[in-house]
Amino acid sequence: MALVQCADDLGTALAYAEWLAFYLCENPCGIYRQDSIELTVLQKAWASNEAVWEELHQAAGQPDATELHVATFVYRSGGHSQLMRILMQGAERPAHALVSAMSSRDEVSQILALSPDQVSTLRPGLPAALQIEAMVRVMLRHKVVFLHIHPHDVTSAVAVRLAKRLRPSLKVFFVNHADHVFSVGIGAADEVLEISAYGWGLQASRGLVDRGTFIGLPIEVSGVSSSPAARVGAAALPFMLTGGASYKFRPVAGQSLPRSLRMVLDALPELRLVVVGAGSKDWWWWSLRLRYGDRVQVMKSLPKAQYKALLEQCAIYVDSHPWSSGTAFPEAVMAGRPVAALWGLVWGYSVADALRAADETEFVQACTQIISGELAMRQRQESVRLRCMAEHAPATVRARVDALLLGHRSPLPQELSAHPPRLDTERHRGLAARSVLPPRKKAGLSLAQLRAISGAHRATFGWFDISSLKLWFYAWRQPL
Repeated sequence: MALVQCADDLGTALAYAEWLAFYLCENPCGIYRQDSIELTVLQKAWASNEAVWEELHQAAGQPDATELHVATFVYRSGGHSQLMRILMQGAERPAHALVSAMSSRDEVSQILALSPDQVSTLRPGLPAALQIEAMVRVMLRHKVVFLHIHPHDVTSAVAVRLAKRLRPSLKVFFVNHADHVFSVGIGAADEVLEISAYGWGLQASRGLVDRGTFIGLPIEVSGVSSSPAARVGAAALPFMLTGGASYKFRPVAGQSLPRSLRMVLDALPELRLVVVGAGSKDWWWWSLRLRYGDRVQVMKSLPKAQYKALLEQCAIYVDSHPWSSGTAFPEAVMAGRPVAALWGLVWGYSVADALRAADETEFVQACTQIISGELAMRQRQESVRLRCMAEHAPATVRARVDALLLGHRSPLPQELSAHPPRLDTERHRGLAARSVLPPRKKAGLSLAQLRAISGAHRATFGWFDISSLKLWFYAWRQPL
């Protein structure tokens, strides 16, 4: 933090601040919000462009548009941009998007199903002060700003704070996509829109008093895909399907999906397993592949159409574990696929949690009942599917947002509050207070600046602390 404060210019301060945000996001330690990061950069941003801010303050009048949805990136797959797109499509008047880390308006408009004139992006290579100024100018043209930003996006968080300082009537709604980790931007929000029971449970830790409303995950269910499925071996054998980001399957604290699936494959020798999203270095899948040969197929990520075709063919969809997939699990339920899942480290993203097994024995039993076509299991799955259809319908989620715009908050649904999630994921990830993970991204810092961070950390904790050694290696493994 001292490096952020002492930075000579705004660009350097932003780079250090975003690195620190990455650091806090990737090292769960009970810190979910730290306004001082943004406020320190805000002071530098104001001082670096004070004449422009005074001009904008004098010119700030009534906005000519209603909703602006701000994101760092948008994606063709996953739940983040789907949620953003659905909220925008449900708005009463045409909503606009501002994406800070993508330059192609055409690409953004394709992903969000918008016309290009509804999209604003930033020109590549803009200095930090001009990036923030450009974002503030767009924000001031709107009545309400929805933040869908990444946890480390200090630039957007500072921009919205500046816009709100220039026009205090601007409403800021923070959509809590990264509900289980640290994030910037929360302190700037008038309201925080929660998508899960997990985020709801952390409201006190984030200092949110009477500023939270539940909106949930909107899930679209479409017709049968016409795309060919990826090749998954002998078509005569039924298969289980599981998929998601690689890290979500890494065994933690004695919780291992490959171990649970081995029990299922032993109990049901006619069943195969298809894993989508795994990397070649994911050692936790190696033993299954060696033990079962062609019965287990592990592949990298697939295009959405091919993955959907696989989902329609599978006999059982299995949620990722110990980290839940979030959207993919209720999506499979709503698509009418039989599902099985375990309670892991996080949950609370949908009423589909009612189908989770208490332990591995119950998990194997559920898979066996699905394959045998047991009536009670089919009825139970259909009952949960109907609840999901009602709770996660895009119109339902948008209606909660519209109610908030009129001043009415929505509580956490009873089904999610009945089984509150554990909030001690730091312990389950096996992270000691000083056993740090250097951020995967360097946030634009040079190696010299990374070495300054390493030196400051070493001065505090000493050479013999494991975190000092990790940061030293992180900063010095490449020559200048």
